[in-house]
Amino acid sequence: MPKYGIRVKDIMEKKFLVIKPTHSIQKVAKIMHENHRSGVLILDDLGCPIGIVTLKDMVYKGLVKGIDPKTTKISVIMSKNLISIEPDEDLSKAVKKMREWRIRRLPVVKNKKLVGYITESELSKLSPNLLETMIEKLKVLEPSFRLKVKRG
Repeated sequence: MPKYGIRVKDIMEKKFLVIKPTHSIQKVAKIMHENHRSGVLILDDLGCPIGIVTLKDMVYKGLVKGIDPKTTKISVIMSKNLISIEPDEDLSKAVKKMREWRIRRLPVVKNKKLVGYITESELSKLSPNLLETMIEKLKVLEPSFRLKVKRG
């Protein structure tokens, strides 16, 4: 996969919700609803990501199985084997990991602590800008480069 020349930290979302493994499923669902999120990372007391939960997890691992969302801790239904990336990695590595592991959210960690995350929807917003950046880089490397667009 080609290197994009854009680092993960340049596009990652730096604001994230702090969800503790001791929060109830109901509390996390409410936080997600209030913040318009379909997934959240679960952090330990040191700020290290230890799990992830999506709305789909809440339905299939919780409600369908009859788990009481008021009393059950979110840690019971969270996915624990997180795939992550470091902030200085090239964006191409993040895209490759997300495709390879079929994940829509990728935690960004530095020294084991969460510093941000990348989502599939953020990558889709970046695409037009990424194309423009790549075209500009090609123009610098190859002054005679012209993008030919086939019309109708």
